[in-house]
Amino acid sequence: MKIEFSRISKDGRLTLVIDPMSGVEIQTYYGISARTDLEEAIEDLRLRENTTKPYIGRVVRDPKDEETSDRFCGHEEVQKWLLNTSFDAAVWTALNPNFLERRHLAFSPESAIAYLQSLSKERRITALNYVRSVPNETSTPARKAILKAFGLTNLQTE
Repeated sequence: MKIEFSRISKDGRLTLVIDPMSGVEIQTYYGISARTDLEEAIEDLRLRENTTKPYIGRVVRDPKDEETSDRFCGHEEVQKWLLNTSFDAAVWTALNPNFLERRHLAFSPESAIAYLQSLSKERRITALNYVRSVPNETSTPARKAILKAFGLTNLQTE
């Protein structure tokens, strides 16, 4: 999936999202829900992500079984992936990149660093800890630049 740290969250963190424009192909992972009912799996993810149902993407193996829509960021990519598995459905957090809307500036590693430098010390620490905490494989251009700019190492290797 093409992902990048191109979403500014409510608490100021730059968070990973599917980003067809700024994102780079990164190995992604999945977890298997304990739920067998799609609506229950959607609700579990909604609660875990502290979001609303419109921001939980969903696809089913046979689109005739349930209304699906490409309004979800990553819909086509997840649908292709799903068809190569034995799963009946997939759900994911479908938040869109919002850096441009929030900063009125195109996303880039440099603009991400400038944004982080503009945060209060407390919010910057929270944001940097998030960037550091993702798996080593999630090595996006912005992440590499942020870690270097702030003299940080990956928490996964400490």
